Amino acid sequence: MVSVVNPLLIKNFRTIKMVRQKTDSSDAKVIAHYCLQNNPGLVTPKPQENKELHEINVRLDFLNEEMGRLTGLLEKKILNEEVKKSIDGEIVFIKKTIKICKLKPRKLLKVQKNFGRILNVSRA
Repeated sequence: MVSVVNPLLIKNFRTIKMVRQKTDSSDAKVIAHYCLQNNPGLVTPKPQENKELHEINVRLDFLNEEMGRLTGLLEKKILNEEVKKSIDGEIVFIKKTIKICKLKPRKLLKVQKNFGRILNVSRA
């Protein structure tokens, strides 16, 4: 079990308690006293699926920004055909990647729903 506490709160607690020495041992005691007095909440790590969904969302945001940037370049009426083809190729690639990235969250959510059903069945 783990609690996450802002270090500034511990520092202020140390000041209020007038603890002047700064050693590992005194730090441990101050943190222990703070936790006993304030009972900070426990933190549970995010499930793997939530981390994956976050990564996918970050990637989708980046791809959408890049798509907007490339579309803006094409609107500037690029004269060189090779540059235009290259940008068109990038846009096609980004569209495919976005499509793939949008499918992954659906698969993860299906897995979570099925896992929930399995848990409910095993508890019954």
